[in-house]
Amino acid sequence: MATTKLYFAYGSNIWLDQMVRRCPSSTYKAVARLPSYRWLICERGYANIYPSPSPSTTTSEVWGILFDLPPEDEASLDRYEGFPFDYEKEMVTVELLEKDSEGQTQKVEALVYIDRNHTTDGKVKHEYIGRMKNAIEDGLKLGMPRGYVKDVMLGPLTLTPDQFEFEW
Repeated sequence: MATTKLYFAYGSNIWLDQMVRRCPSSTYKAVARLPSYRWLICERGYANIYPSPSPSTTTSEVWGILFDLPPEDEASLDRYEGFPFDYEKEMVTVELLEKDSEGQTQKVEALVYIDRNHTTDGKVKHEYIGRMKNAIEDGLKLGMPRGYVKDVMLGPLTLTPDQFEFEW
């Protein structure tokens, strides 16, 4: 019997309503960080990540959220993500925002979708901007770092802080 995996969402799947529609049996677990990767809007116009060549820079981490993803929802997400044609599936080690009872960083293995063929900055697709705005709002409510969202995500999405109801 197939088991539930953790899935790390870093793009529009951070938007909880979208995940409910795409993967109705999935459940939100935690805010998480993927170190030594870079987030971008690639030349296809959608979010992507790739290993960062400079792991010590402030843009060399990707924040997102974790979901429990049962096998039937993984199959559904494969279709939405265009697996295996647009994105590949990989397992990565992410760090949970919330520390354990001893104050230590918790690390877990999570499924992530990566497009290894499109790692150049590109122009965001217009239809994607609204979904990403909703994703950012949910991510901020759940505890994604505001500085990361402002410094890494907003510019490529052609969004500005004044379009959100949050203190930056």
